[in-house]
Amino acid sequence: MSGKTLKVGVIGCGGVAQIMHLPYLNELDEFEVVGVCDISKNLVNKIADYYNIQKRYTNAYDLINQKDIEAVFVLTMDHADIAIEAANNGKHVLVEKPMCLSIEEADKMVEASKRNNVKIMVGYMKRYDPGFQYGKKLFENSDTKLIYVHDLPHFNSQLVDDVYNLHTYKDVPKDVIDEITCSYFNKLKKAISSDNEDLIHAYNWLLMLGSHDVSILTGAFGYPKDVLFTDVWHPMPGPYGYFITSFLDYDNEKRCVFEIGHSERKWFEESLIGYSPQKTISISFPSPFLKNAPTRVKQIEMEDEAIHERETIASYDEAFRREQLHFHDCVVNDKTPQTDVEIGRKDIALLTEILNKYIQRTA
Repeated sequence: MSGKTLKVGVIGCGGVAQIMHLPYLNELDEFEVVGVCDISKNLVNKIADYYNIQKRYTNAYDLINQKDIEAVFVLTMDHADIAIEAANNGKHVLVEKPMCLSIEEADKMVEASKRNNVKIMVGYMKRYDPGFQYGKKLFENSDTKLIYVHDLPHFNSQLVDDVYNLHTYKDVPKDVIDEITCSYFNKLKKAISSDNEDLIHAYNWLLMLGSHDVSILTGAFGYPKDVLFTDVWHPMPGPYGYFITSFLDYDNEKRCVFEIGHSERKWFEESLIGYSPQKTISISFPSPFLKNAPTRVKQIEMEDEAIHERETIASYDEAFRREQLHFHDCVVNDKTPQTDVEIGRKDIALLTEILNKYIQRTA
């Protein structure tokens, strides 16, 4: 990898920025953060003071216009417009998942990347997890017939509050927050062509949580040829209390059960499991908020009438750190990211198809 230091700007200073992105960007010699942005001026100043960053913005487009910035990390709630503007200004982009909210936005991001000859990489850190990469190789040598994707995370602040002291401020005017929220949900409505509140929130949950699970599924097994069935239900209160189960059809007599849900518990459940006639391979992911927590890969197989079990920890290296180094390598050495904008577009298409199967079934 080249020793060139990449000058970057960070847009969005919330939890994922404070816990993962900013600490590693500050630690790695491959990067220099020369500007930060958030709609909260107090938060920007707090973060910039801590990391000794001079350029501070509350408007993303002002940061994008900073001449010496070569790449932008888009860590906001709504990503597409900022990522496209950055690409149009010749900046490379690492955009957090979900890459965008619709196929229409995805197509615009693909076009902007190509037209401006810049990299747009999607922040699917689990694809860079050493445990996932180890397990993927095992899947490649197995005759998997049934795939099971399961994600039931903790979705409250308890675990984060136990470990981190995140900085938050209430200096953003309510009308500004309302305008951002309204714009976001209008985009969701347009993406699924529906004003149904349950469907809008379910689609948002698919994008927020399911994008990770689609990424590990397709990273290991490729894309299914069809979505056969989807069910959506809302057994828990709140905008994230949805459970979604889908049944996906692969070639070669292979199927996938894909399920995501909501939990108020402190423990984290996310796994990718492949079942073959003589073997089960599972990849179990830790909470993304716990740095250097290992991903565990387990194999159970038959051999000479005996059952053999083995669990492997491939590394304690942090997936976010590896993701950033991959982005640097792709920008500096003109490589295509493993999770580039084209991959992101395919994932948005699959997530949309999963929800549309439910809409069609219940129309």
